Amino acid sequence: MRKELRKRVAVEMLEPRTLLSTLVAESEPNDRKSQANAITFDAADNAADLTGSIASRRDRDFFVFTAAADGQVGLSATGSDGFVGKVNLETAAGIELFETEPNDGINSGVFTVQAGQRIFVRVRGQSNNVGDYSVHLSLSGDVGGW
Repeated sequence: MRKELRKRVAVEMLEPRTLLSTLVAESEPNDRKSQANAITFDAADNAADLTGSIASRRDRDFFVFTAAADGQVGLSATGSDGFVGKVNLETAAGIELFETEPNDGINSGVFTVQAGQRIFVRVRGQSNNVGDYSVHLSLSGDVGGW
C-alpha cells in the first residue's frame, strides 16, 4: 500500500531591507584617466561605493562617471588601519570640483555637477601612506555613506 505524502507550503513575510549601493572595486591598471574604472550608480538609491587599495606612494586609482542630471553629489571616504586616501574630483577639462584633506580630518563633502559632465575620481595616498580605502558617492548629496 502506498502512502500519500502531503506537504504544506507556508509563505512568510520578510522585514523591510535596505538595498546596498553598487560596489565598484578598482581594477588595475587604472593609474591614469584613460584607464579609469567606470562607476555605475545603483538605480534604487542613486549611490555607488568605490573600493580599492593604494599599494605604493606612486599608486593612483582613477574612476569615472557621467552626470545624468544637474545636482549635488555627496562623498565620504574611509580606510583601514588608520589609512584614508586623498580623493580628488575633477571634470574632463581638469576643473577641480572637490578634494578631501585627510590630514585635516576632511573626508566628506558635497559638490555640484551638471548634466553630461564627465567626472573623474582619483584616490591616492596622503603623505606616502598606503592601505585599503572605500569611497561612497551619492547622487542625492548624502554624505552619510554606510
